[in-house]
Amino acid sequence: MRSIVDWPALDGVARVDFLRDNLGELDAVAERERTPFLRALIERLARLQLLVATGPVNWSIDLACAAERGITVCCTDALYDATPELAWGLILALTRRIAWDHRAVRAGQWQTGLGNVGARVAEFGRVFGMTTIARSRNLTPESAMAKGATCVTLDELLRQADVITIHVVLGAASRGLIRRRELGLMRPGAFLVNTSRGPIVDADALFDALEGGRIAGAALDVFDVEPLPADHRLRRLDNVALTPHVG
Repeated sequence: MRSIVDWPALDGVARVDFLRDNLGELDAVAERERTPFLRALIERLARLQLLVATGPVNWSIDLACAAERGITVCCTDALYDATPELAWGLILALTRRIAWDHRAVRAGQWQTGLGNVGARVAEFGRVFGMTTIARSRNLTPESAMAKGATCVTLDELLRQADVITIHVVLGAASRGLIRRRELGLMRPGAFLVNTSRGPIVDADALFDALEGGRIAGAALDVFDVEPLPADHRLRRLDNVALTPHVG
């Protein structure tokens, strides 16, 4: 963020602070933070006049409260290709074990072994020769077919897929969508890719499945706590690829 905008142009007009930590206590959040702006927080920020968020949609801002207090809320446009591109990059990184082989070559090793390539997600999937299956509450067999996929139940998807990639909005219906039971349905050689939101997948259950080798690996761009703490246990697993919510 510091390098993509000519911030010095604001010298003498405003001060710009870059905040990279994650504060949990409301008192600390009221001082400075970048997480949900709900009524309890907004009402404590007596001098707040402008609130700018990245992306065209932000459900973590209480817009009604902001309007009541005369606070202007702005947003940015979205890069709609960013998440699909990242998801495919992570799928390829997992199935071809690119990061692992990169580390091995740098360490002086050679051809330590490739992981399962998986079945070779809809229109993109056909390019890679994949048979694509999908599940959504609003998906019909006809709408799935129009995009080159087959509509199945969640359990069927989990049992059949070699690569499972998640693309749903976080809400009451999707929070904890993938728990211990669902992970238990996945194939031992399957990979899970999450570029949506961390709480959609039960973090404890996923860690256990990865640590125990019950699934082949996971690629995660999103987490329950962001930034991911430096001592987080996911960092020590060698069958997980981690990116810093760049999708």
